[in-house]
Amino acid sequence: SLATAMESAGYVLDDPELAGTGFDPGGFSLGNAGSDWFSAKQNVAPGETLEMAFMIADMSDSILATLAIVDNFRWACEPCIPADDPACTGEVPDPNCCGVMPPQ
Repeated sequence: SLATAMESAGYVLDDPELAGTGFDPGGFSLGNAGSDWFSAKQNVAPGETLEMAFMIADMSDSILATLAIVDNFRWACEPCIPADDPACTGEVPDPNCCGVMPPQ
C-alpha cells in the first residue's frame, strides 16, 4: 500500500530491489550499497524561506565514488519535537524529534 511505502526504511545493502542499480553487490559496489536511510525533520513557519544544504565526503578510497540520494521528501503538518526535549535525548529518541535521525 502507499501508506506502507511511505513509512518504509528504504532499500539497503544487498536488498534484491537494488539489483542492476550500481548499488547491488555485483560490479564495483562490493555489496556496499550504503547505510540505512537517515531522516531529518525541522519546523518551518508559514512564509519562512527554507534553505537546505547537503554535504557528503568521499574519504575512504580513491577508486569508488560517493553518492547521496534524497528520497521520499515530504511536508508534514504536525511540528517535530525540539531536539533538546527529554523525549529526544534518551537512548531511543522519539521518531518525531527535530534534526537528523539515524536509522532505528
